[in-house]
Amino acid sequence: MAAGSRDGGRRRTRGGAGDDDGAAPGPDGADTTAPDGKAPDGKAFDEKTRARGGRRFASLAAILESRRRERRFREILADEGDEPGGPFVRRIRAGVRRDLEEGRGLSWASLAVVAGIAGYFALPAEPSALVVCLISLVFLALAVHARRRGRSGAVFLLAGLLLGGVGAGALRTALVAAPVLERARSLAVSGFVETVEQRPGSLRLTLLLREAGRLRAAEMPRRVRVTLRGRLGDPPPRVGTAVSLRARLMPPPDAVMPGGYDFAFRAYFARLGATGFAFTAPREIDLGPPPVRLRLSAGLADLRGGIASRIAAALGRDTVAGALAVALIVGDRSAIPPEVTEVLRTTGLAHILAISGLHMALFSGAVFFVVRAGLAFMREVSDTKPIDLWAAGAALAAAAFYLAISGASVATQRAFVMTALVLAGRMAGRRALTLRNAAIAALLILLPAPESLLDPGFQMSFAAVVALIAAYEGLRRILRARERSDRAATVSAGALSGGVARWFGALLLTSLVAGLATGAIGAFHFHRVAPLGPLVNLLAMPLVTLVVMPMAVLALALLPFGLEVLPLTLMGLALDQVVAVATWADQWTPAEGVVGAPSLIATLLFVLAGGVLCLAPGGARRLALVPFLAAIGLQAAHRQPDLLIASDGDVIALRDADGRLRVSARPGSFLSEMWLRAEGVPSADHGSHALARGGAYPLARGGAPPGAGNRAAMSCDPGGCVALAYGPGGGSAFEGIRRPDGSSHDRSRHEEGGSGIKSGERMTRAASLRHTTSPGASSMSASASSASSAGRNDFGDQSRFGDQSRFGGLGGFGAHDPYDRHDAGHVPRPLVLALTRKPEALAEDCARADILVTPLQAPADCAAPIVFDGPRLARDGAVALYLDPRPPDGGGDVLRETKTERRTRDGLPFSVLARVTYETARPWTPRARATPVVTPASAPEEDDWPAFMRRDTPDLAAFETTP
Repeated sequence: MAAGSRDGGRRRTRGGAGDDDGAAPGPDGADTTAPDGKAPDGKAFDEKTRARGGRRFASLAAILESRRRERRFREILADEGDEPGGPFVRRIRAGVRRDLEEGRGLSWASLAVVAGIAGYFALPAEPSALVVCLISLVFLALAVHARRRGRSGAVFLLAGLLLGGVGAGALRTALVAAPVLERARSLAVSGFVETVEQRPGSLRLTLLLREAGRLRAAEMPRRVRVTLRGRLGDPPPRVGTAVSLRARLMPPPDAVMPGGYDFAFRAYFARLGATGFAFTAPREIDLGPPPVRLRLSAGLADLRGGIASRIAAALGRDTVAGALAVALIVGDRSAIPPEVTEVLRTTGLAHILAISGLHMALFSGAVFFVVRAGLAFMREVSDTKPIDLWAAGAALAAAAFYLAISGASVATQRAFVMTALVLAGRMAGRRALTLRNAAIAALLILLPAPESLLDPGFQMSFAAVVALIAAYEGLRRILRARERSDRAATVSAGALSGGVARWFGALLLTSLVAGLATGAIGAFHFHRVAPLGPLVNLLAMPLVTLVVMPMAVLALALLPFGLEVLPLTLMGLALDQVVAVATWADQWTPAEGVVGAPSLIATLLFVLAGGVLCLAPGGARRLALVPFLAAIGLQAAHRQPDLLIASDGDVIALRDADGRLRVSARPGSFLSEMWLRAEGVPSADHGSHALARGGAYPLARGGAPPGAGNRAAMSCDPGGCVALAYGPGGGSAFEGIRRPDGSSHDRSRHEEGGSGIKSGERMTRAASLRHTTSPGASSMSASASSASSAGRNDFGDQSRFGDQSRFGGLGGFGAHDPYDRHDAGHVPRPLVLALTRKPEALAEDCARADILVTPLQAPADCAAPIVFDGPRLARDGAVALYLDPRPPDGGGDVLRETKTERRTRDGLPFSVLARVTYETARPWTPRARATPVVTPASAPEEDDWPAFMRRDTPDLAAFETTP
């Protein structure tokens, strides 16, 4: 009889002609199997014995394969004996040659393409896609030619793959180019509804535009996203419907801080040219038949809506379990309460909300094992047919169906590609999860959409997959070594493989490896970690794996027959337990897991260390320690910015005298949320970091300056606001600076508000300094001085700078003076920041402030040492400033801008490093599109400023739950 195996189909295809009927020939070639399928002695065939034999055969094959690999490695190492380099270098070369011989060259090739794509997005200017692609093809042709002549050609191949990645990025950027709205406008738009997103209290539509007011075709965005609030979205329009409405549209929001989430980048590659909110309800119109793609999308949207309604009817429309079940099956997370989403994020379970590789694997895996088990019960079929092939085909069809009903998001498409490769490997009889398959999946995703490389979901998904494959390959090598050294270990491992302990151990190992692989990436993008994540996943994931997803599959199968209530009920009970586990763990998670924004270079070094550990040949893996230690050192020296300026020039964040970051944005807003989380402040403490707006400083808290109990306030009038910006240590930073006489600075003298210099004298010194540093500032300074003597501003109100003198209320801190004079020495002072909103206040603020921030265009003769006005912010985006106290001699650069002009200005007690969001002009940056200049004469009214509108900012919840 043929060798025993549990897979009858595979035995059938591998057996010879004499094995077709499963008969075992006797010594003389006669059939010794009785017609009833039993042996001549009447005993049934022992399936357990056959399965045990199959396991022993597989174990023996694994041992032989391991010995073959070691023998080949020694042969290659012997060949390297004559090559230059020490033993360590030779072992690395031998490991690389062995990997190439075993088919891992594709993994190295995919890394070269990834490096090319990353290099493309880091270029200072846009390359020519045609030229780069042609050069890449030339290098690849040279590599093939060198290979045919018996030479390596590795250098040509590497250059071709790197340039191929650059060319793929440039080609994709050129193909998706579409108009982007240049400025905020109120327009009547009409088009086809592409997507409908239900949100708490609102409805969000994505429209494929056909008309947009008076915009010409070359100026009209291809897609816009519009939010309808209140009853404007009731009832919601269907996908594919042609509608017309009036909306306030704006360019896609830029990144809120350098290195932060850039929605404008995502919008460019989605061909989304504007976002905004509707003034009127959508009205159905006739624009002709919609595109075929939209007609198909409309059918899928109706199907998804019907499934969601059935789930909500079975589990309750207002229950947490019902909302989670809808999210897991059809991908609609709009009904999940925000507090539940936050708890899942904090405890490391947010990955179950986004349909990704986990859900796709569990969904298709459940179908595979159910179909295979059903076919195995049919003896005739299992013995004669390839049931593995049939089960894998059914699982692939189920995965495609799940992709369709779940909304086919980018993360789900990525998961489907990986699942399809795994199932294809199973159908071909090969090991499914390998680094080769991961490389193929990465290339299939990145070549048509290179921007996916910068997506957090792509980075975390493939980091986890590669780390898990490498970890389990190493574990297999360890087990094989034990089997060779001790035969009894084979029996022990075989006994453990079928036990619960091994399954839980694998689950814990998976959670630990995936958490370590994605920890640095998640901390960089989301500024938080889940310290209890491995424990929580160990408790909750068995419920998701064994109950939630199998019941979801069963509910979908029974849905056409109206029998979905029972599996959905079991699914809801399991989801309630998952939420209970997350709620319990949330109470023990310190500071909500918020750790602040890490260093970009340190994060890249952590990823590099992980890549070397997982992908490098065995002898080179110890080199991972070098980037790992360097990353730790860089992260230890990393610090957060001391001052942040929004790209619209209307919101700031600065440090008070206690060193705490204060934000002028509304607490709970997207801007405040992102800035404070990057600072490392948990959401429960965001309210205490608000920078309140009040009257002049002398009128607050009995005339005390900000250093004496009023550190969280800004002095405001109709023209704008004024605040004091401290360095990284707050007021304590000044204590480390010595006076010329050797004595240290006493901060309490600042907090008492005395200065030792009269306001008029200080103004004279400031005016003379401005006259020498800014030739065109004399007329402005004179007008500002007269306004100061009157103690009032152009609006007829008391100045926000203080009583009698605009600087009197700032505790004696003068303008443009590097140090305040106290008795025998000089001590530094905080910077005076003016946030100007009205053109009438520009002259005064330019004369008085150290840093001027305004959405308007500042005058050319503005005497403020540092100016961030509307045109500059529109070009450079949000700005982060780092303040370092200068020595008493005033040396050092005052303003150092990264990769831009460097200049030195006297008169400030700090050296200021400015880091802008957009340093280069690329197609998706504001520098690439014409930015309207806002002059003081044509400044918009307050109600028309973007900061006072309900800007359609990116959804933080959707961003953070990306896998």
